Amino acid sequence: MFESLALEPDTAKRVAALKGESYGLYPAFVIGMLSAAGPDTVITDGNENSYYYSQPLEYFRAYTALSRRARG
Repeated sequence: MFESLALEPDTAKRVAALKGESYGLYPAFVIGMLSAAGPDTVITDGNENSYYYSQPLEYFRAYTALSRRARG
Protein backbone atom coordinates (compact mmCIF):
# COMPACT_ATOMS: atom_id res chain seq x y z
CA MET A 1 0.00 0.00 0.00
CA PHE A 2 2.83 2.39 0.83
CA GLU A 3 5.52 0.91 -1.40
CA SER A 4 6.96 4.29 -2.38
CA LEU A 5 7.11 5.39 1.26
CA ALA A 6 8.81 2.17 2.30
CA LEU A 7 11.67 3.08 -0.02
CA GLU A 8 12.01 6.61 1.43
CA PRO A 9 15.03 6.65 3.75
CA ASP A 10 14.12 9.96 5.45
CA THR A 11 11.83 9.25 8.42
CA ALA A 12 10.54 12.84 8.56
CA LYS A 13 9.45 12.67 4.91
CA ARG A 14 7.68 9.33 5.50
CA VAL A 15 5.81 10.73 8.52
CA ALA A 16 4.81 13.88 6.63
CA ALA A 17 3.54 11.87 3.65
CA LEU A 18 1.49 9.55 5.89
CA LYS A 19 -0.34 12.51 7.43
CA GLY A 20 -2.11 13.11 4.12
CA GLU A 21 -3.10 9.48 3.53
CA SER A 22 -6.51 8.04 4.35
CA TYR A 23 -4.72 4.88 5.59
CA GLY A 24 -2.02 6.91 7.37
CA LEU A 25 -2.43 5.01 10.64
CA TYR A 26 -2.18 1.62 8.96
CA PRO A 27 1.62 1.28 9.37
CA ALA A 28 1.31 1.93 13.12
CA PHE A 29 -1.47 -0.67 13.28
CA VAL A 30 0.73 -3.26 11.56
CA ILE A 31 3.66 -2.45 13.87
CA GLY A 32 1.31 -3.02 16.81
CA MET A 33 0.25 -6.40 15.40
CA LEU A 34 3.86 -7.40 14.89
CA SER A 35 4.76 -6.32 18.42
CA ALA A 36 2.01 -8.48 19.91
CA ALA A 37 2.51 -11.48 17.62
CA GLY A 38 4.05 -14.61 19.00
CA PRO A 39 6.81 -16.58 17.30
CA ASP A 40 4.31 -18.93 15.61
CA THR A 41 1.98 -16.18 14.39
CA VAL A 42 1.40 -15.89 10.65
CA ILE A 43 0.08 -12.58 9.32
CA THR A 44 -1.29 -12.69 5.79
CA ASP A 45 -1.70 -9.63 3.60
CA GLY A 46 -4.86 -10.09 1.54
CA ASN A 47 -3.84 -7.27 -0.84
CA GLU A 48 -7.19 -5.52 -0.88
CA ASN A 49 -6.07 -3.32 -3.78
CA SER A 50 -5.97 -6.34 -6.10
CA TYR A 51 -9.76 -6.22 -6.41
CA TYR A 52 -9.21 -3.37 -8.85
CA TYR A 53 -6.40 -4.89 -10.95
CA SER A 54 -7.20 -5.37 -14.60
CA GLN A 55 -3.83 -6.43 -16.04
CA PRO A 56 -1.62 -9.45 -15.26
CA LEU A 57 1.39 -7.16 -14.74
CA GLU A 58 -0.37 -5.54 -11.77
CA TYR A 59 -0.62 -8.92 -10.05
CA PHE A 60 3.02 -9.67 -10.79
CA ARG A 61 4.15 -6.35 -9.34
CA ALA A 62 2.08 -6.90 -6.21
CA TYR A 63 3.41 -10.43 -5.84
CA THR A 64 6.99 -9.17 -6.13
CA ALA A 65 6.41 -6.34 -3.65
CA LEU A 66 4.67 -8.54 -1.08
CA SER A 67 6.69 -11.73 -1.33
CA ARG A 68 10.16 -10.39 -1.89
CA ARG A 69 10.56 -6.71 -1.11
CA ALA A 70 8.27 -6.50 1.94
CA ARG A 71 9.92 -9.33 3.84
CA GLY A 72 12.24 -8.23 6.61
